[in-house]
Amino acid sequence: MFQRFANATETTPCPSTPSTTSISQFLLYGALTGLTIMAGLTGLFAVTTRWWFSEKKPAAYWMVSIAMTIFNVFAIVFSVFFTFTFILGPENCVIGYLLTNLSSQLFFLAFDIFLCLKTSAVCQFNKPALGILTLTILNRVFWAIFDLTQSFGVYDSAEGCIYQQNALTGIGYNAADIICDAFCTVISLGANWRIVKSNFSEIARVLVQENVLRSFLILTMNSVMIYVSAHDSDPFTLTIAYFVQNAIYAIMLNSELLWMDVRKQVHSRQMISHQVNEPSNPSKKAPTDKSVHSGNSATNIRNSSRDVARESGTSRK
Repeated sequence: MFQRFANATETTPCPSTPSTTSISQFLLYGALTGLTIMAGLTGLFAVTTRWWFSEKKPAAYWMVSIAMTIFNVFAIVFSVFFTFTFILGPENCVIGYLLTNLSSQLFFLAFDIFLCLKTSAVCQFNKPALGILTLTILNRVFWAIFDLTQSFGVYDSAEGCIYQQNALTGIGYNAADIICDAFCTVISLGANWRIVKSNFSEIARVLVQENVLRSFLILTMNSVMIYVSAHDSDPFTLTIAYFVQNAIYAIMLNSELLWMDVRKQVHSRQMISHQVNEPSNPSKKAPTDKSVHSGNSATNIRNSSRDVARESGTSRK
């Protein structure tokens, strides 16, 4: 099924056709493909229901929802095209792999765009940050176009329809994904560094967990893909690596819905705790005590107490 370019001119043949693929391998391919499609369908359903029942829809919500919808559509389309590459013949080998590679690049590009949109909102659309994120997306677009022109399907009478993956572009677009994720993580944590250093430890822990977990998985998977693209020519290994990468990307992006709920719950708990603990602060009782020591009348004391209560104990007279 796959063939790797050792360099720009030499190729290493890696035949993988339905006749050379075992039943157990087909079952594993099907399980991984089904996992990706299930993640995409679940994500579409979750985004749709949240949009339908949400009373307030700010601009950031629309951006995130549209980006997640586009990603999940490409996740499903790419998985379907990828599965059909096993039955490509001489008449549809080239166009079949072209569509598969195109949907693949759009799938990963949609993931990177989603990360950049989310990071832009987190950093409140800071101009230097937006400039960096724009450059990372343009870099990813370059490698996507480059790979579409250098990697393609070829039909061989002895081996069937095989895919020739350019080693350079395979390394390039995976490295571009790593760079994009790294910048998004650094910018997100940098924009929230005040929260991370404050006593809102639970919010800080969620921010760190979310970004570090995603970065670790993306870095690990893309590093494996870079190695496989450059060194491994076994068709089964290549195919499994692609399927696992697709599933991880689909699961990681749609887990953002879970992280949204976690962040909201943590923020609500912190706000409630802050409001409950605030009246018990001794410094907030100063206005009343001061009024007593100044010899004011009982009426002034009652008025001062009402003022303190109305201002939630946040001012000092």
